[in-house]
This record gives sequence, C-alpha cells and structure tokens, in this order.
Amino acid sequence: MDIRTKLALALVSVSLLSMFLLGTFAYQMSSDLLQEISERQLDALAEAKKRDLEQIIESWRNHVRLIRSRTQLRIRLQDFQRSDEQGLLAEMRRIVEDAQKSTKHVQRITLFDRNGSEVVSAGSAPQSPVATLTAEETDIWYSGFYLGDDGQARIVFNSTVSLDEEVIGSIEVIIGVTTLQNLAGNYRGLGETGETMVIGKRPDGKLVLLHTLRHTDQPVSWDDPPNYVKTAVAGQDRLFTEDDQDYRGNHVWAVTRYLSNVDWGLVVKVDAEEEGERALGLRKNLIDLGLALGAFAVAGGTLLGIYLARPIRELEQVVRRVRRGESSLRANARFDDEIGLLAEALNEYLDHVHKKKEDPEKK
Repeated sequence: MDIRTKLALALVSVSLLSMFLLGTFAYQMSSDLLQEISERQLDALAEAKKRDLEQIIESWRNHVRLIRSRTQLRIRLQDFQRSDEQGLLAEMRRIVEDAQKSTKHVQRITLFDRNGSEVVSAGSAPQSPVATLTAEETDIWYSGFYLGDDGQARIVFNSTVSLDEEVIGSIEVIIGVTTLQNLAGNYRGLGETGETMVIGKRPDGKLVLLHTLRHTDQPVSWDDPPNYVKTAVAGQDRLFTEDDQDYRGNHVWAVTRYLSNVDWGLVVKVDAEEEGERALGLRKNLIDLGLALGAFAVAGGTLLGIYLARPIRELEQVVRRVRRGESSLRANARFDDEIGLLAEALNEYLDHVHKKKEDPEKK
C-alpha cells in the first residue's frame, strides 16, 4: 500500500469517526431536547384544559344561580308551603319548565320544599339516583353524576332556595355534558392520537369517563385503572412517560390534573409512538446528512491524500531515476517543511556522491 492510499485512508477514517461521534452526540442531545419540549407542551396543554374545565363548571353553577334566583318561583314556593293551595303547583311547574327550556344545557330541574319532598319538576332527563347532599351554606354544591340508559353522563348540582334570608326549600339541577364533550373533542395541540379524559368517581369507588373519546364511542370505565388515571383522581399532578398503556393497549405519555371542587381527575395524553416520531425523523435526517458528508469526506480525503503525498512521490521518482543512471537529477527542495529538508539532504548526498565519482582520490 503506497503512501497516498495510507494518507487517504487515515484522513477518511478520522473524518468519518469524527462525524459519527458528533452525530451520535447531536442526536442524543436533540432527542432529549425534543422530549423535554414535548413534555412541557403536554403539561401546558393540561393546565389550559384544567382552566377551561373550571370555567365550564362555573358556568354550570351560574345556570343554577339563575334558576334559583327567580323571584316568582320562590314566592310561590313559600305561599304553597303556608297554604297548601294546589293552584300554586301549576304556576311553579310553568316557571320551572320555562327555566329548564331557557337555560342552556339544563336537562332537568326538580324543586323541593324545606322538608326535602319534591314539589314540581321539569325536563327530559331521568330522575337523578344521586343522593341529595346537604350543605351548611346557602350556596350551590356538586352532588355527583350518574349515567343514563343512553350511556351519557349527567351532572347533578343542588342549591338551597331562600326568600328574605329564610331557607324555604332546595333545588336540584341536572346538566348534560355537551360542553364537557366539546372540551374533550378539541384535539388542537394533541396531534393525531392525543385525547383529553375527564374522570369521575362513583359512590361505589369505580372510576368512569364522563364523555366519549376520540378513538371509541363506547363508554369507558375501569375496574383496574392505569396509573395515570388513579393518580389524576387521587389529586396529584404528574407526568407519565414510561410504560403506561391506555384503554387501546398503546403506550402513552400522560399529564394529570385534579379538580378538587368536583373530585374529578383530568388526563391529557398522546401516544408515545407519535411523540417518538420527532426523534425518529431527526435520526433519519442525521443519517442522510451523515451519508452526504461521508461521501464528501471520502472524495475530499482521497484528493487531499494525493495532494499531500505528491512531494513524497516526487522524491521517490528522483531516487528511482538516479538509480537508473540519471546522476545529474536533483530533487525539488521548494517546500519549507520536513519534505523540503529531506529533499535538500538528498540533493547534498547526490552532490557528494557525484564529486566522489569525478575525483575518487579526493577525500
């Protein structure tokens, strides 16, 4: 193997090794950075979804406030409890029906007297099986949720009804989850696989999804929920990126939030495979770039090896020609480096040999 080949191989090997090490380091750093960015985006999206959900819950409370504040309804309820006049029932029923039809997302309203007995009700939703809770404050409280025969969740709120600072009864308002479904159905920022999950807990402790999902129309509940679902309902805000599967069996990245005022868990998740596609795309680009640079290194290293070996090849040719009898031939000592010094030394040696041949007696 001549010097040109050795130089070319050395230069190409060093170049390719350097590019490999640099590419490996760049890929690892970029992959970690991409994952960190994805985690921050998912966490920020979960926080935004939580704020949106809190606003939805507050809007539901406002619906209840609007209904219970109807003055004529409160007056009729008080008069009915004092006189037991049956004609007041029809008036209260008309007011409740009007309130149910005019208040968005309200599916049923039930009015109770101060003893907790039903007075009138209106709406298409089935009667709530949720036990009516009591509250010390004359405000609105969340009582729970239930699933209807159609599989749809319904949210139950209760409130006391007061007139002249006297509690004269209570009201139960059943609200549909249309706005909740709209929130979960907004997939912006969640790519092709991401989902939002709002989870409630039934009185028996079973966890139930309160809406339908992107990849299935069937109701979802868990006997053995995944860690991120249990963590969300337990009130912990966490990020999951390792070995967690969803209801489809796919590995997912998930972020959890908790809504303490309704005891709901919120999960924002996306398939790990989709998130990993960014790193895979980066790796493919780095490989393509490495191949292009490798081809350039091979060509450049070969040309550079030929260029660097040319002075040495010239010296080698001088030696060969001198050995064949061209004793007057001399090397080109134009370089200011070791090769130039070697050429000068060779020329001096050839001059010395030439003089000895011309005057063998001279020492």
